[in-house]
Amino acid sequence: MSHIDQKIPIPGPSVAARIVEGQALLLDPAATELRRMNPVGSFVWGLIMERSHPVGNILAAVVEQFEVESSVAEADLVTFLEKLEAEGLITYKSD
Repeated sequence: MSHIDQKIPIPGPSVAARIVEGQALLLDPAATELRRMNPVGSFVWGLIMERSHPVGNILAAVVEQFEVESSVAEADLVTFLEKLEAEGLITYKSD
């Protein structure tokens, strides 16, 4: 993951999001559906909303919070971030 572990994901410019009772709710005005994230996705989204956490730090936080193997968490996190980026829900902060 070394090529992306210092990149900082941030919400896409058109995404409206809230965390309600621990669950992240996302609405992209271009889409007609409200997305509800599971507990891990909501935890990650909360960090993304802070706009200051590199991917490597998000991975470490997921491993600590959910007591999961680092290799499993890394594979899942990379897939999750790639999906969010492909759907325009996140972008990466430019230096």
